[in-house]
Order: sequence, then C-alpha cells, then structure tokens
Amino acid sequence: MPRFSLKDILRGITLASIGFGMLAVAFTTEHPPTSKGSMWVQEFLVTFGGMLVGYGFAFPFKWPPHQYILAMMGMFAATSWQSGSSFGLIVYVGLSALLCSTWAIANRRAKRKINQDNPPSAH
Repeated sequence: MPRFSLKDILRGITLASIGFGMLAVAFTTEHPPTSKGSMWVQEFLVTFGGMLVGYGFAFPFKWPPHQYILAMMGMFAATSWQSGSSFGLIVYVGLSALLCSTWAIANRRAKRKINQDNPPSAH
C-alpha cells in the first residue's frame, strides 16, 4: 500500500497544475514564433512544464530516483507531443505504468518475505 500524506498529494497536484498551465501557454500559440527569443520561451515552457507534470504525478514515490525518472519522462513526452504526435504521451503513460507495476511487485515481495520470516505465533 503506498504511503503518502495529504501534503504530498496537494504538492503533487500543485506542481502538475503549474506544469499543465505552462504547457497550455506554450501550445496555444496561433502563429509560429518570429524571433529566436520567443522560440526559446516556448521551448522553456514545454520542457519545464512537462518536467513539472511528471514530477507532480510522482507524489506516491518516496525514492528520489523514481521521482526524477517520472519528471524526465514527462519532459520527453511534452517535447515530443509538441511536434504534433501523441507518441510521447503514449510512451509516458506506458513507462509510468511499467514503473508503477515494478514498484508494486517489489513492495509485495518485500511484504511476503517479512511475513515468511515472522510467522504468526499460536497461543
């Protein structure tokens, strides 16, 4: 069973909301940028918006490498989604499911091993 507090949930939702806001601003440009300055701003919004969304959805994980992996996958998904294909989003969802399932399997194995090492005593 994942252990996280209401504070973790609110922090994750806040970070994901900020990231989605950054992505919305970057994706709602109706005309292509005319200068390199506005292209850099758009790339910044997409990259860090995706990173914040991925990091925001990583609130159940307490181990930092998992959080960083989800943030990196969110960043790559947002940058590939910007090109117009949904491939990056599909890869992000698939890798997130894979990461969560391996985490759940490792948790169950650890609990099963603890239960085998400490059998219940009969009175």
